[in-house]
Order: sequence, then structure tokens, then C-alpha cells
Amino acid sequence: MVATLMNIDYDGFASLTDAFVQTEAVRTLLVVCLDNKLSSVRAQALRALATICCAPEPIFQLGHCGGIEVIRDILQIEGGDANKKPKENEVKRSDLERREAVSLLTQITAAWHGPEHRVDGLKDCVETVVEGLTRLLVFTECPQTLLLCAAALNNLSRMEITSHYSIMSHETIYKLVETMERRDEGITVFLYEQIVAMLYNMSLNKKCHSHLANANIVNFITYAYQTEFYKIYSTRGESEAQQRCIKTILHTLTRLAQDSVLGMELLTQQNHLPSAFFFSLTPNSTSSTATDTQRSPEFYEQQQMLPLDISTSRDISFLARQLSEHQQQRHHHQYPGFKENNELNMEPKEYGGNTLKMQLQRQESYV
Repeated sequence: MVATLMNIDYDGFASLTDAFVQTEAVRTLLVVCLDNKLSSVRAQALRALATICCAPEPIFQLGHCGGIEVIRDILQIEGGDANKKPKENEVKRSDLERREAVSLLTQITAAWHGPEHRVDGLKDCVETVVEGLTRLLVFTECPQTLLLCAAALNNLSRMEITSHYSIMSHETIYKLVETMERRDEGITVFLYEQIVAMLYNMSLNKKCHSHLANANIVNFITYAYQTEFYKIYSTRGESEAQQRCIKTILHTLTRLAQDSVLGMELLTQQNHLPSAFFFSLTPNSTSSTATDTQRSPEFYEQQQMLPLDISTSRDISFLARQLSEHQQQRHHHQYPGFKENNELNMEPKEYGGNTLKMQLQRQESYV
């Protein structure tokens, strides 16, 4: 392959990627991944594929040549059956190979390829791929591999809706959270970003809502929110990832809170929810007639500590308003006579219709 590339006249190519496509370098590298006896060489071939597959043409070649099946087989981890004998001529994969395979999978499913991007063969293999990623993130000791697994799962949850059911059936989220809890190092804002983005993608699917409303997952989401909200990063990349992480968490909780049943369930887990939300849920803060002097000192102390921009403040206010409505509904169910007494003592509010209209318009803008 190298000799072929050396003899090509590159004047007619816009980039080196076009030369790789014409010489079918993807097919050749896949053969190396399958047949070479040295694990280090196979790992280098996978790394080369991740470098080449940065455009639609080589990714199409990869899918057409069965590249997804190769990745699927590499990700399979032995250990399910201790008495199972290895197949004849079966290649034993190293941790380095698996990491490079996950890197390749993350590359070809990245969001920057566009919303219409698809990979041939991915839908048919997604169940086994998710299973392999789940087992790999549990057994790996490498922080980089863990981050790549989270990124690959995030990409799959965005590209293939069927991956949502595989993630739920293999309890991938629970195992990912447990793995993070066991680790003292390698837990970065980029890892949080990938996980909460995966949860947001799943929150767009109503069939996943009951799974995401589990106390352990809500606890993780809000723990990540509290942890990242107060951190100050020195690099621009980390700071931007932090902002994306916070926004995604707010959007995810908002999606879940829109369901009346799940909204009630979230309120029963209020010990897990960020304190910033519940400062906004106090009677003084949610009342439309509340004045600045009526708000509690804790509210202002919290407000001063939070580095809020306008957009994030709107997200928090909207989510707090949704949870407040669910809180009032739950209170009315528990004390049905309380609502009637309040209505008798309430004074009519001016411009109530306009206020409701503005709230509905704001809600539509968030949804």
C-alpha cells in the first residue's frame, strides 16, 4: 500500500484522503487488523483507520467493507463463560487494540459529520457494540479508554435510537456511574460532558423517561451539576465543556420535568436535586407578589455564588417554575380543601392573562 501511494501523482487530488480512497487503503488496513499476528501492528492499523476516516468517502468504504463488524468483534471481552474454549485461529485482542477500536468508532460517529450522517452496518451491530462498550468500561483501568467509551456511547445514542434500548437493557448508565465512583483520578469535565449528553439524547425518547428518572441517575445528574457549577478551570477548553455540561443537564431535567408523573417523582427525590433549584421553589421566590425584602438570605447567598449567564439563569428559572407547578399539584392532591380556601381569599391579579401568555411563549421557546 505504501509503495502504491508513493507512485501516485497527487496533483489531481484535493487532499491526501482522496488518495487513500482511490487506493482502497481502508480495505487494506482492515485486512491488517484481521490477519496480522502482532497486536501492536493491528493497533497501529486501527489508529491509521481513525486518522483516515475523517470524511464521508473513507467512512463509506469502512462500512461497505465490514468495518463495523470488525470493530464489534474487537470489542468483545472474554470472561462470560470460564469453561468456554477459544475458537481455532481466534485472535486474542489486547487492551490497546480495544482502545484504538473505540477511538475509531468515536471518530466515524462524531457529531461534526452532520445530522444526516450514517454508517453502513451500524444499526445491525448496535446491540453487540453497546454490550462490548459496557463491558469494556467496567473492566478497563485506563481513563482514556473510559472517556472514549463514554464518547462512543454518546454518539451512538444520537445517531441510532435503537441504541437507547441496548443502553437500558445492559444497564450501561448504572455501570458507568459505578465505575466513576470507584475511581479517584481521570474523572474530568469532558467525561461528565459525554455522559450527560448521552442522557439528554435519551431524554428525547419518551420511552426512556422512566429509566432516566431513577433515583441513582437523577442523583448522578445533579451531583455532576453541583460539582461542575462551582469549579473554575484554567483552560478555555475545559471552561467551554463546563458550560455545555451545565446547559445539557438543565435541558435533560427540563425534558423529564415536562412529564407530570416524572415531575412528581423528581420532587420526591428533592434531596438529589440541586439546591439552586429549590431556593427558587420557596414560597417567597415563586410567588408573583414576592418582593426583594421577602426573599431569604440563603437565596441571595446562593445567587452570588453561582456564575450564571443570562441563558443559564433562564434555564434554571424555567425548570424551577415547572417543578414548582408540580409541587403545587402534589400539594393540592394531598390537601384538596386547601385550594378552595385559597381561591376564596385570593385577590384578582392584574394582567393575569398576559402573564400566562408570556409564560406559555417562553415555555415553547425552551421546548
